[in-house]
Amino acid sequence: MKKNGKKMKNTEVIYSNSSTAQNDIKYLTGFDAPDPVVFINTPAEKLLLVPVMEKGRAINETYKNVNVLSYSDINLSSKTKPSISNYILKILKNKKIKKIKIDKDFPVEIYKALIKTVHIDVAELSVKKDRRKKSTNEIKALNYCQKITSNAMRLAIKTIEKSTIDNDGSLILNRKKLSSEMVKIEVQKYLLDNSFFGPDIIISCGSQSADPHERGHGKLFANAPIVIDIFPRHEKTKYWGDMTRTICKGVPSNKLMKMYKAVKDAQKKAINSIKEGVFGSDIHKDIVECFNQAGFKTSTSNEVPSGFIHGTGHGVGLDIHEQPRVNSSKIKLMEGDVITIEPGLYYPELGGIRIEDLVVVEKTGCSVLGSCSKKFIIN
Repeated sequence: MKKNGKKMKNTEVIYSNSSTAQNDIKYLTGFDAPDPVVFINTPAEKLLLVPVMEKGRAINETYKNVNVLSYSDINLSSKTKPSISNYILKILKNKKIKKIKIDKDFPVEIYKALIKTVHIDVAELSVKKDRRKKSTNEIKALNYCQKITSNAMRLAIKTIEKSTIDNDGSLILNRKKLSSEMVKIEVQKYLLDNSFFGPDIIISCGSQSADPHERGHGKLFANAPIVIDIFPRHEKTKYWGDMTRTICKGVPSNKLMKMYKAVKDAQKKAINSIKEGVFGSDIHKDIVECFNQAGFKTSTSNEVPSGFIHGTGHGVGLDIHEQPRVNSSKIKLMEGDVITIEPGLYYPELGGIRIEDLVVVEKTGCSVLGSCSKKFIIN
């Protein structure tokens, strides 16, 4: 459709029934909705439909270019059942809109009700591309998140560093067996004191660390890898930090030392290769090749995978995992992407090693957000 020779923007509809859709609406309107709301982005205006109880807060929080409506503002006929789909249809009818665009995660039941009356295209919404390229203010927010994450990481490492080694190889702090849970509590206290929320911290030791997403539990031991992955969210801005370090209290085996060096070298090479226009798949492929040359191949034995068993990185913003993905997918990096670079090696008999940093993609390189030592052995 064209108006005055210019192509008109499609009307896009978002229903925030998932965390990603909720963050899409947060990005587009400024409103943080704990319960599902509807956002209708027409060529002429932006409409936010919220429950009656949320209208006052929505008016106060939304950007000035967003019009806030509650269900009570929409007059349905006495024969029309009050439902999300009928409220949307009434708005579309009032605006004389007969065609909309939704994304693939839109609720099926609402889709079925709408498709009877309006034409629907299922395609990637413009907010996905907009959210991917971070603004100066977003990068500032993410940099602050990573600063706090770096401080939390240093606290976790310092807590483990202060421990001593017991006769059975377990770590002791303040006359108690030091556990994953104890270190997490110290980190979470710090995060809460700084208005951050980080319930899913990973502190996994030994064989537990061979599973990349094992949160970790129980006693921590010497001479074994301890993977620390901290990814908290700022309560005010809703942006995330993300950092991983791997340490060893005591004396690691030669094999573990070799693993650590391979991961550290691969990450450094990857970060040095990042710039606008580079394919994430090429970065990922180079890391795989680095590991192969270092003697660490990826394979599966008895249905258990080992080696480099995940992607190289992912976008970070209002979601902890968002576009672009840095893996075998052929996605070209662009200026303004904020991504993790987190190569890792995992072997059940040895444990895991992972090092992760958050970087901003620039035209001729990248900038690393936050800072924390990558020293493996602590004593």
